[in-house]
Amino acid sequence: MGKFAIDFEKLSSISAKKAIERINNSYKKKLCDITLYDLIFETKTKALKSRKGVYLFFSSNNKCLYVGKCSSRHFITRIPAHIALGDEAWMNTLLKKTMGGGNHSIVEYQKYANKAKKIGLLLIPVSKKKDIFVMEKFLRIFMHPKLNSCSIKITEKHENTINLNDPLNKILKSLKT
Repeated sequence: MGKFAIDFEKLSSISAKKAIERINNSYKKKLCDITLYDLIFETKTKALKSRKGVYLFFSSNNKCLYVGKCSSRHFITRIPAHIALGDEAWMNTLLKKTMGGGNHSIVEYQKYANKAKKIGLLLIPVSKKKDIFVMEKFLRIFMHPKLNSCSIKITEKHENTINLNDPLNKILKSLKT
């Protein structure tokens, strides 16, 4: 069992290119192996510095599927909401997007929820709300998540103007504008 959270402060002090590499190479915990305790504690003895931040879902072959943020809710309430069953579960974004949207039967939701067990989760706890929003924006631009993204116009603009060799914290400041 590995640690599936990355320290935002450490991540923001290295180049954006290295930050992306660290994210891609980090351990992702499978949804079927996550406990509520895991969403509170980073290790057996150390609580997450912040229970809010950015989270990423990855396929079993380590492709980024989804980037989300917890800016007003904690990881412990936000993450499980992604696999809530049924159309009335408005926050079950992961299941709905995986299923292509629309209305589905509870049996179809259960089938996709069963497949979702293999999806990996990586947390990036962030203490400042404004940093949560720009980190999510950065990750949606440069991780190219399959199930969500920035508009093509924004992505092309930033991909062509941002130097990934710059420190991530410098890039995040530029994205705030």
